[in-house]
Amino acid sequence: MPIKYIQVGTATDYVQLGTNVANSINNIITQINGQAGKLQGTLNAQGNAITNLPNPTNPSDPVTLSYLNQAISSATASISDTLNRANSGYRNSPKPYHCIFKAALAQAGTAIAGFSFPSGHPPTPVIVTQSNGLLFGALDFGTTGSCTVQDHFPLPDDWVPSSLDCVVTWYAPDGGGDAVTWNVAFVECVNSTSANANPVFNPAASVAASVANGPSVVLSTITNVIVTSNTNNAAFQPSGEMFFEFWASSVSGTAQLVDLRFLVRRQSG
Repeated sequence: MPIKYIQVGTATDYVQLGTNVANSINNIITQINGQAGKLQGTLNAQGNAITNLPNPTNPSDPVTLSYLNQAISSATASISDTLNRANSGYRNSPKPYHCIFKAALAQAGTAIAGFSFPSGHPPTPVIVTQSNGLLFGALDFGTTGSCTVQDHFPLPDDWVPSSLDCVVTWYAPDGGGDAVTWNVAFVECVNSTSANANPVFNPAASVAASVANGPSVVLSTITNVIVTSNTNNAAFQPSGEMFFEFWASSVSGTAQLVDLRFLVRRQSG
């Protein structure tokens, strides 16, 4: 049924109606005034103190809109760089590339050498065993300084012409101490033209290392080994085959090679 209109009959009714309306409006104004200025001051809408603006330090700290926009922009750029590395610092620095050579293998009680070497003065492949069951192959270079090994690896297409580092992992077994000087020299073979049909090894680079008390597995690094007789490495080209010769000298005690790692630097990107 239709809702009836409100009927105001007497002057008293008008006064009462006006009073009720005024009270309702004043209550609303009181509530508005109670919240006025809170969003511009140090309190939020709930009356709690706002801290650490504009740089939040706690998970519950508020942030400004400009801070939020900046954080989102930075996160977006970081994700983009991670996906395509187009403008990141990773792209703008040379990348390491490791060529790793095992000195020997231990197979069913037999040690097998992992390099090429000439007849007459080969290093001796040995098996190193530990009480906990660990075993690995190594090459014992003796004490004469005449044992050498050779091998080769390709330079990557994006090689940055520069010197290389050679990381030598070796085993010093003697409790009384062992010492050795490790040496390495490079030569590149590109093709069979008369200019490099009989290439000559570059001057060797070396590092002296010693262990006071063995047994111990030791890392020794031969740094900045030049890969050509030219200081700018112009004779060596990406994709060329890099040959190396490696040997021990000034051996005191025992020096057993475990592996070699050559650090090659590649183009950024």
